[in-house]
Amino acid sequence: NVGNESAAFAIVSEEGVFGIKEELPNALFSGDILEYLMKGNQYSVIGKVEDPNGLAYVIFQRLSLD
Repeated sequence: NVGNESAAFAIVSEEGVFGIKEELPNALFSGDILEYLMKGNQYSVIGKVEDPNGLAYVIFQRLSLD
């Protein structure tokens, strides 16, 4: 997506999801990013991949690339 600052897709983990180390930077901000994308109107949830505890990696697609 050259020349555009927004991603066409995003994968964001729910807080505490299996496989994410809490000390890594993405763990510190994933909750805020997930909330922002869920509340906004630029992205839509197109899927979820759940871990054994029912927490998920949430897959978003940008609605418009304009």
